Amino acid sequence: MSSPECIHKRELYISKPNPLIFLPIRTRIFHRSSSLLGFILENPCPMKNFNRYLIIYDNYTAYYHLQIDFHLCLCQNFQKHMSNIDYLELRSYYKHAFQNSMTSKQSNWTIGTIIRVRKFGTQYHHARIIDKDCSIIKICFFERKSQPEMWIYSNSSIIDSYQDLSLSRILRISSSLSSSSHNSMEDMIISDTDLSRLRKRKTSVNNINEGISIVND
Repeated sequence: MSSPECIHKRELYISKPNPLIFLPIRTRIFHRSSSLLGFILENPCPMKNFNRYLIIYDNYTAYYHLQIDFHLCLCQNFQKHMSNIDYLELRSYYKHAFQNSMTSKQSNWTIGTIIRVRKFGTQYHHARIIDKDCSIIKICFFERKSQPEMWIYSNSSIIDSYQDLSLSRILRISSSLSSSSHNSMEDMIISDTDLSRLRKRKTSVNNINEGISIVND
């Protein structure tokens, strides 16, 4: 391929990595093995992402890929692709990602941190960060049985910026105690029963504190 003008197909597959081919941010791509559509959010950089493309997908996941891992969608430009997305929250998700991609710094999330992640509408799920790779983090949900783990963009708009710090501390302490006695990843995952006990314990403490304040008055 010598120039973009010679491309006539709707999709382009690059069989061999070519450093002379520059794929700009916001390019629409199709990942054939997962049948997912997404956009390029980061270009390859030896310091930032070990010369890989960061792709964010329509299901809110994010992965790093080499140039030969995906197909380019050439039939429309970025604005046309965005207008074809019917889901308003998905369009907002992409706009937020591109607006903050140039100004965002390297992820400062640490493994073991508890965060709240919005998956559908206003519904949030608690999750623990179990791995990180440059600008993406891998999370494990506590309260979801379907797709319990996923990679997401570390500055994604689906991450709740207002965390429940008290619950986060409780879960972090519980995680530390669990990881000190168990080495497997399965033992690090808090079950639904454990979460229920934590919530009941938190409610009981609040009730006791309210009772003490009444007695003092």
